[in-house]
Amino acid sequence: MKIRILRIFIIILIFIFIIFDFTEYRLSKTVKDFIVNKGTIYFGQQVSVKKVDVSLLKSKINIENLEIKNLDNFKNKSLVQIDNILIDFDLRSIFTNIIMIKKVSIDGPIFNYESILVDKKIRDNISQFKGFNKQKDQPNQTQNNIINTNQDIKILSAKNNKNFSINELVIDHAIIKVSNDVLGVKREFNLNKITFNNLGTLETSSKFKDAFEMFLQDIMLNMSNMLKDKELKNQIKTKLKSLKDQISPEYLKKLENNLR
Repeated sequence: MKIRILRIFIIILIFIFIIFDFTEYRLSKTVKDFIVNKGTIYFGQQVSVKKVDVSLLKSKINIENLEIKNLDNFKNKSLVQIDNILIDFDLRSIFTNIIMIKKVSIDGPIFNYESILVDKKIRDNISQFKGFNKQKDQPNQTQNNIINTNQDIKILSAKNNKNFSINELVIDHAIIKVSNDVLGVKREFNLNKITFNNLGTLETSSKFKDAFEMFLQDIMLNMSNMLKDKELKNQIKTKLKSLKDQISPEYLKKLENNLR
């Protein structure tokens, strides 16, 4: 009798394990698809993820090798590369209307900041993400993507009655790789640790686009500080003299004024 009970108990445990394992597999696939699809819409560039692991026992999600594709005509294939993202969530919140995420840790992201010559102007691969603060009556393609993404999230929330709340988002050990073949500039610098609080889809939460914009502003601030280097300034000024026939006079004057 005891042996029979033990066998039944083992069978039940195996059955529970199979269901648990299958649930984690399905959740991992769902999270991966969500990141790829919504990320591509949000950024206007293809987002790819190599692997997503959901651990219900540990209440953690591990995302490996996330990449945002670079714009066409630029050298690097990736605009952003992130080796690892760790998400710590509240398991109980999955069964409520608000999925509570305790912390998102992004460690060691690499941003490839590049510039090329287009139509006699130097264009970079991040400027398209700088239009978040433009007026609503002058929307660009990125803004339209963001609007569509917000609408999709609202529709998803309405259907599933789910919202997301992130208590803390930490970006640490970020590396900016600057490459401007036109001006012969190649630099690399690290960003300070950045922390955002209270992000999500709730009305009381800060929006993801606001946090992303602040992060880009930090990058641009570091770029401005980099241009204060006297040696680099002189190098760029010398290079500009040899590019007078390739750059429009108006744009050349603007560049020269920025270097004063």
